[in-house]
Amino acid sequence: MKIDFYCFPTKTGNLSVFRDLKQYIDREERFYYQCTQEDVFRALERGKLLLFDLRNNTFLSEHGKEVDITGKVIFPRSTIADAKLLLNAIEEKGGCSIMKLEDYDEVEYWFKKVQTNRKYKLTTLVELAKNLDQYCEEFGNEMFIKTVFKGFSGLCYILSVGDIVTYISDAVNMRGKISNGKILVDSINVSVSSSIKDPNAEILVYKPVNIVMDNFGRREWRAFVVNNELLSLSRCSDEQVPVEKYVYNMVRSLIAEVKGKMPASYVMDVFEYYEGDQIIFDILEFNPIISSGVYRNNDLVF
Repeated sequence: MKIDFYCFPTKTGNLSVFRDLKQYIDREERFYYQCTQEDVFRALERGKLLLFDLRNNTFLSEHGKEVDITGKVIFPRSTIADAKLLLNAIEEKGGCSIMKLEDYDEVEYWFKKVQTNRKYKLTTLVELAKNLDQYCEEFGNEMFIKTVFKGFSGLCYILSVGDIVTYISDAVNMRGKISNGKILVDSINVSVSSSIKDPNAEILVYKPVNIVMDNFGRREWRAFVVNNELLSLSRCSDEQVPVEKYVYNMVRSLIAEVKGKMPASYVMDVFEYYEGDQIIFDILEFNPIISSGVYRNNDLVF
């Protein structure tokens, strides 16, 4: 697919947000602009840079001139906070985004259409807390929990009343969170209800897996997929880590497998884990292509 523009939001209407990284005090904000900077200037070099002015929702060139995007194929990139605003503006102005507005929630709920090798269950923190015995029987005392929408993810543990005194000193904050003499805590032994603020937030519960490790760390990869084709594949690392040919083949097979179930453009994370003596290659999760972070070999601008 030929991309006419790579589009990036700017709160100043120009490139200053990407040029001067020292202006950002917040570490996460600075990290976002640092990671985005390379793609912005690569798009600029290729004459494909499009800026989205957050002050008035207009599309501009690097010189501040308004751009007519009617019929133009656009690869949008933004923060999670600005993603839907940008997608909506592209549609309103007649642009052809590789990711539609309705695709966003569809990718977030990928697990309703794509099955992984790993067992999982969709629930809420309230429902989980009320049925800890049932979940303990189904998943064991350890489980991996992540919110459907970005927020919390991590290994969690079900502790019995006898264990609670050992791990949690503030019994006052703990009251009302015990279900049948059990409580759910995260990896630092804090009640999960403190980490997930909305008790009705949808969460995915997984049985923990033993991820395969090598000299470069956890064997996880991130694939950017555009129009059902692999655009780039990187080890989930900021270092230059080679990707084996069989991993490319496995990822392309998965892309073919989910075609028609998922929107045409998305980000797919895959990984390897042990199941007994066997190594399983599996989908970890999908994320919207507009707001997913890049790793060392995730080149996006061509």
